[in-house]
Amino acid sequence: MRKLLILTLLLTTQGYAFSEESQLKNKHFTRACGLVATSPQYQAEQKYVEEYYKLQDLAGHDEYASSFVLGITFKTINAKTLRTGLPWASVCEEYLREDFAEDLVN
Repeated sequence: MRKLLILTLLLTTQGYAFSEESQLKNKHFTRACGLVATSPQYQAEQKYVEEYYKLQDLAGHDEYASSFVLGITFKTINAKTLRTGLPWASVCEEYLREDFAEDLVN
């Protein structure tokens, strides 16, 4: 009985740890930034926040970033796009790769 209890605990904790592992890949950044870039301008910031939260889910995060902070990040991406002339999606991907560097699965 004791061995069964220990085995059950081990399997339960391993399953929980496995479900929390990151599933985040570069293609997720490309998809998220592409969706935001093709959104109407008045909806783009909200779409960025929604996609960021989806990426956090894929990364297995327990806590979510503040929508206020993500709004500032969105504006920063816009400013860098205007300053450098780079496509919005590529600047967005750069920021997301930096934010999720430790969660990225190859």
